[in-house]
Amino acid sequence: MTPSQAVWTGHRRVSLPVLGLMGLGGLVGWLITGKAAGVGVGLGLGFLPGWLWWSYAVARWRDWLEDNGIAEVSVYDLAVRTNLVFTRGSPFEVTEFRRRDGSRGWRRQKAE
Repeated sequence: MTPSQAVWTGHRRVSLPVLGLMGLGGLVGWLITGKAAGVGVGLGLGFLPGWLWWSYAVARWRDWLEDNGIAEVSVYDLAVRTNLVFTRGSPFEVTEFRRRDGSRGWRRQKAE
């Protein structure tokens, strides 16, 4: 698998659901108010579940890279350039939900 394919997989599993949650929030805001201002409020409210999903899913994507034998360093620059992940040391990077118990991946499994 090429780095671009790995990053595209990350966008499908991480970024697209974030955009969907924000869009859903905007739609709900518009349906409730019937006005453009409601869309803005809805997008803002959709931001929170979107951020929570990103925080959960991006750590699982990193596990997926490792499980599939893809070195994170080989995809890191492309992932940052395409806004899938934040730069190392960024205040936003620390919001990732990494498991403390050593389990990895999309399902709860103990690391060996």
